[in-house]
Amino acid sequence: MTKVYRIGPRFNKIKYLSVAVNCAIVFMFYFIYRYVFGERLGAAAGWPLALAFLLFGFLVAFLTLRIAGRYASGISYSVTDRGLIWRMGKKEQIIAWSSFTGAKLRSISFSGVHPVDFTVDGKNMMLNQYIQDLCLLTGQIFDRIEDHVEIDPALRKRTRDLTGVY
Repeated sequence: MTKVYRIGPRFNKIKYLSVAVNCAIVFMFYFIYRYVFGERLGAAAGWPLALAFLLFGFLVAFLTLRIAGRYASGISYSVTDRGLIWRMGKKEQIIAWSSFTGAKLRSISFSGVHPVDFTVDGKNMMLNQYIQDLCLLTGQIFDRIEDHVEIDPALRKRTRDLTGVY
């Protein structure tokens, strides 16, 4: 049975941070709206306006959680004998092991904990950095392509050292 690698708990941190930031933005707009239109709204500028923005804040939080959850549930990777199966939503792509021609660590990356650039059919491909057991998946890919792709020993060591951490 092949293991399916899915988005993990590190993504939840970003998801909940996004909820907090979105709610803070809605909260700030309440004060801006009240400052700009407070005199025109009269009595409606008090509790009714606060309640409206509070409900809008809950709607934004709900939508953020729902959209992030759908995004996370739609991404997965599987290592098979045929190749790497990458699923994103309803789209499924099988990347044959013979298509891999290179692997290197991305030197400057703000987008990940172990940003390995795989060269696949002349194009760069980086695994989603929020995948749980990212380094284990990367190591399994290395094992499958090592017979025809030269992999830097330092990159292999870094992958082994980070396995179980990320």
